Amino acid sequence: MSIAFCLTTGLRIGEFCALQWEDIDLKKCILTVRKTIQRIQKSNGKSKTSLIITEQKNESSKRDIPIPECLAALLEKFQGEPEEFVLSGKEKTIEPRTM
Repeated sequence: MSIAFCLTTGLRIGEFCALQWEDIDLKKCILTVRKTIQRIQKSNGKSKTSLIITEQKNESSKRDIPIPECLAALLEKFQGEPEEFVLSGKEKTIEPRTM
C-alpha cells in the first residue's frame, strides 16, 4: 500500500510517515498535508538523535491532495482510528529511514 500511496499522491517520505487517519477524508477523497516527521540531532541525553513531528516549514508545503478512486478503495480496507498513523496502523509512527 505504501508504494501505491506515494506514487499516486506525490508525498515525501516524512509527510507520509507523519500522516494520520484524521488527515484523510475518504468521503471527499482529500488528504491534508500539514506535518512531517524528521530526525534531529539532540544536544544531550542518551541518544544522539530523535524523531519529531513538526508542521511544514513553508506555507506552500501545507496542501490538500486529491485521492484517486483506486487508492481511496484501498484505504477504506485499512482505515483505522483518527489518532493512528496510516503507515503503522498504530499510535506510533514508523521511522522514515526504514520506510
